[in-house]
Amino acid sequence: MTVIPHEFPATPVARLSRRQLLIAIAVAVMVAAGVLFVVKQAMRPSALEYAYEVCKLSSSSGARLADAGSTLILDTQGEDDLTGMDYLDLYCVSAALDMPTSVMTQIEQTRAMDGRVSGTWDGLSASWSYHPDSGLDLMVTAE
Repeated sequence: MTVIPHEFPATPVARLSRRQLLIAIAVAVMVAAGVLFVVKQAMRPSALEYAYEVCKLSSSSGARLADAGSTLILDTQGEDDLTGMDYLDLYCVSAALDMPTSVMTQIEQTRAMDGRVSGTWDGLSASWSYHPDSGLDLMVTAE
């Protein structure tokens, strides 16, 4: 008796059509681009960190970053203070943060009797007070 080997049919290999392959590649590219965008956004400094760096501020100049870069605190020199930032630094910060003229004008015109004043723009909020003896105390917070 002769045994004839039985051939089994080859198992079908899953094959993607050209269209399915192009769609899969397009989806992979879009996912990779989305991940790259998120990573770049996470690594980008906040607007407040950018202003701090670009204006070359430091704690010794009367400026400090707080709350993981979401708060910038500025203290200008008053008549009785020996320390504090210069008003030119304040103008640098206002330009770096794209502060509207309306808010900067409010800051410039604040008097000691006005108490604490505030303003908002482009996802940032600022509050400040002024006294000739102690200068301007300004806090800018990212919302």
